[in-house]
Amino acid sequence: MMIATLALVCALQADDASQTPDERAELLAAIERFGTALTERDPELFERAVDLDGLIELADQLLPEPSLQIPAQRRAFKLRFAAEALGQGFDLWEQLELRHVHTLASGDRSATCRMRGNGFHNYVRFFLRRGQGGFRVIDQEDLDVGMRMSHVVAMALAEPEVSKDWAPFVEAFARLLQALEDHDLDSAQEALARMAGLEVPDEFRALYWLHVSTIAQLEERWDDSLVALERVVELRDDLPLVELQRAAAYIGNGEFEQALAAAQRYEEELGADAEVLDLVGRAYAGLGRDVEARDAFRRGLADDPQNLDDVIGFARLAGADQEAALRDAYERVEDLPDRIDAIAEGLLETESRYGLELLVDVLAELAPEDPNVGYYGAVTLELAGDVEAACPLLAEAISRVPELEERSYYVSYLVDLCEQLGRPLFAYELSPDKPLAFDTLGMRLVEAEDVPGLHELVVLHAGVAPDDPWLPYYRGQLESLNGVLHKAASEFERGWRASEDPEIREEYRWAWVGALYEMGAGVRAYRDVPPREETMEQLLGNAFFEANSTFLLELAGEVGIRISEAEALKGICAFYAGDYPGALSLEAVLAKLDPEGPLLPEAELALILSAFRSGRSDLALEQARRSTRRDGDPYFEVFAHALRGEAPAAIAALEACVLLGYEPEDFFDDPDVGPLLRLAPEYAALRERWNIR
Repeated sequence: MMIATLALVCALQADDASQTPDERAELLAAIERFGTALTERDPELFERAVDLDGLIELADQLLPEPSLQIPAQRRAFKLRFAAEALGQGFDLWEQLELRHVHTLASGDRSATCRMRGNGFHNYVRFFLRRGQGGFRVIDQEDLDVGMRMSHVVAMALAEPEVSKDWAPFVEAFARLLQALEDHDLDSAQEALARMAGLEVPDEFRALYWLHVSTIAQLEERWDDSLVALERVVELRDDLPLVELQRAAAYIGNGEFEQALAAAQRYEEELGADAEVLDLVGRAYAGLGRDVEARDAFRRGLADDPQNLDDVIGFARLAGADQEAALRDAYERVEDLPDRIDAIAEGLLETESRYGLELLVDVLAELAPEDPNVGYYGAVTLELAGDVEAACPLLAEAISRVPELEERSYYVSYLVDLCEQLGRPLFAYELSPDKPLAFDTLGMRLVEAEDVPGLHELVVLHAGVAPDDPWLPYYRGQLESLNGVLHKAASEFERGWRASEDPEIREEYRWAWVGALYEMGAGVRAYRDVPPREETMEQLLGNAFFEANSTFLLELAGEVGIRISEAEALKGICAFYAGDYPGALSLEAVLAKLDPEGPLLPEAELALILSAFRSGRSDLALEQARRSTRRDGDPYFEVFAHALRGEAPAAIAALEACVLLGYEPEDFFDDPDVGPLLRLAPEYAALRERWNIR
């Protein structure tokens, strides 16, 4: 139904130019009366501000014929309730700007306003009718959302059998808006899914597709966004937000001519603001028209100096001749020290060194002790190729960072810079936080298997901080790299016994068990290294990975493992060794294993994969179904169906697993079934539902 609004019922007769200043002032006063009535919940003022008959007329256009028979008294009661429920809190807004006024063929007025306050703005469109006492509001629409007061009133007036799907739709829509405000994409997707299958008027369906586009843009699925926007226009062609989203989607696709045209159409309808001027600037920049792009960003900053997108866009294009203007733009950003990361990261995306250098200068004047002065100063020097000068600047900044997490990031960056110089130990010498530098650099040297560098670092740090709890750990790693595993195990044990920190002890335990296993003393690790359950799990993982059946049987004897479990261990080892026919012996063993024990899942998966690789896909599926029947978990059926090429069944099982708490990535990242699942036609639908890129 395309006749829900006066904008669609009546052709426009005149634009802003035909309005006299007195009439515009009268319209604005009527809108302010309407806002005051809603804010103060004043019934008498509400009656004077709202044309109830006009609003009922619009609401009735959404309703089937029986709605016209609703008694007037009941309508009036529901009408007031619905209108007040939807009303904007005008008391929250500092400024009401009348942007556009159109005279409709009926003589009514369409007035588009921008409401500003608390650092935010949104556009609201009002429809007004002249009567005794002046203009009164007959409808109101939040253009950023697309919902009208007449929509909510129609739902309130409808009989239960008519509105049975409307109420759940509006409830889910409210949850969707809240989830988007909270940046909770998962909850937004859930709310959108609830809206998808409900039977509602076209005006509501358009809102569904508008927010399909919104979520697609948050996920950078630009083509999907454009398709959704076409659906919006098919249902309602009076939502300016469509053009704003089109512009963003076209920019995401690199279609800058189309983006510019869409952004300009939006600007013609609602006027210039910082958000659309950012898109205009980005479109011009994409077309290589930098002067026009820079002008658009500057106009955006004139509208809203706090819009960081316009700040970044202008800074990317500013040269030395724009220094005064760019400095002014930075200085006008409120709480610049707290927002500098967002600006700086935006500049680093395009390596805009001049903009970053000036940003550091401004920050140094505002907050000279801020560690970001040194951090981003070092970044600009690195961009200029002067890495050696960047290192001491960054080291000085480290001493000003109180939070450990941020300080760790700074130290890691210092190590990066010194590695570029080919002098990784220079980072340790410069860093004011020696323990953190020791740990950060030590891990890098272990990963690089740099024995001389690690030896020098350990000696240096032992002289500076002989009681550092990580010294035995890196001594042990050094011995391990040298192949002296018994000394490595001894160092790890020493560190484990000396530390009282649970996290540090766990690192030592893991390294200690690993060293003992590597030197052939895995059974000793099981005996000596607590807790035994975690040590056993680690040893089993090492042995399975290496298909070390000899050790597994030795461990089985130590643990006093049952014969069935020993047979299972041999079968699992056969699978890891590539002896798939040999692993089929697991079929006779599975029923004897402890359902709660750690071996059963390993054995089941080994049997399923071995059966498929031995040409026994029937056995793979049969075993997977047995596993599902046992505990109601279809985990193994995903593998069996995928390996058999049964994509719909595999994905159905996968969705059942997700409901049990599994993550989709558990399957898509698996080397056996992940590639098969990604090729399935059903994968595209899964990607949308689960936000998988």
